[in-house]
Amino acid sequence: MKSRLSWPAVLAGLLGAVFMIAMLAATVERWLSPSGSDLEDRFFEYASFREGVYPNAFIEPEYGELEERWSVYPPYAFPMLAPIFEPGGFLQGRLLIQLFSYASLFVMGRYGFRTLSPYGRPLAILGAVLPLAVAGNITVIRTEQFSILCVGLIVMQMELLDRGKPAAAAACWTLAMIKPQIALPFAALFFLRRGLPAFCGGVATLVALSALACRWTEVPVSAFARFWLRAVSLRFLEEGSPLGPGGLASIAGIDLRLALALAAAAALLVVALVLVAVRRWSADQLLPTAAACAVAGMFMCYHRRYDNVMLFPAVLLAVESAARSGRWIDRAIALALMATLAAPVPMSLVRALPMIQVVEGAIWLCAGIIPVVATIASRRRDQSLG
Repeated sequence: MKSRLSWPAVLAGLLGAVFMIAMLAATVERWLSPSGSDLEDRFFEYASFREGVYPNAFIEPEYGELEERWSVYPPYAFPMLAPIFEPGGFLQGRLLIQLFSYASLFVMGRYGFRTLSPYGRPLAILGAVLPLAVAGNITVIRTEQFSILCVGLIVMQMELLDRGKPAAAAACWTLAMIKPQIALPFAALFFLRRGLPAFCGGVATLVALSALACRWTEVPVSAFARFWLRAVSLRFLEEGSPLGPGGLASIAGIDLRLALALAAAAALLVVALVLVAVRRWSADQLLPTAAACAVAGMFMCYHRRYDNVMLFPAVLLAVESAARSGRWIDRAIALALMATLAAPVPMSLVRALPMIQVVEGAIWLCAGIIPVVATIASRRRDQSLG
């Protein structure tokens, strides 16, 4: 088993090295470039918030000159940006985000190494380099996005829950909610390991930060409700996976808001079923639940390719399942999932060939079902034999 799976470790190591060099080059490029990143947009939005003006022209008319722009971030995110940009401004934020992103890759690699260590050194090395072998990470560094940082916080959440520290895990999840489309599904992990009170504390923190943002900018909560329920267009969902809310709306001929609600409900049902099965037969194992959360999250909301790193728990579970069972189907899913994450497919090609997204989506769905079911079944057999 170990020798059969050693070549993927070598290939992933090579890809990881290539992508790491590309990420370092993107980092240098960012420092040499005066503007043009997502983080710069966040800085200007935070600067408006700091002056008491909510950075959304639909909610706050004083945003004025940029009427065509509106922040995609929830209100609690702007108080969270204060430690990033204060007191050093944009350059401090750039330094912190890049350092935290690389630190997050280390955290993920360490978790992958420890998870696959029981299956031999080649698999342990594969687990360590899996986070590096994600092509979308280069875009994360180039655009100074929060995606890698958020996944690193989710992995820390998993580690802290494993160590019986739900309060610290809730703090990590709360910080990761700066991108709720990544972090929100992983709230399900708190229903394991008696983490529900800590989760409630995290939610209370987000509510308090949102209230602070509303009070600071003197914007009523009703303005946010009107914006998200009626004013904001959800046409951006049409750019996502054909198997997500945008694809569902197109195929079924329904409103995008209804499609989003149905996709979220389906994801919630799937995660709930996995939670029940894990709690009953899998001794509250976090990784199968996290894998299901990652895949469900990819389909319940809109994502660009730089968010693909959120599938890290799913690919880690797929490799572990293949190493444990040796079945051809498990090995095929693990290799296919790694290929979808490592392939540097440009968005222009994805839009020109929609079948690429269909194939990717089908692979992700298989990765979110078969390894999860196999892991739970394996644990159930172990319990029955014990």
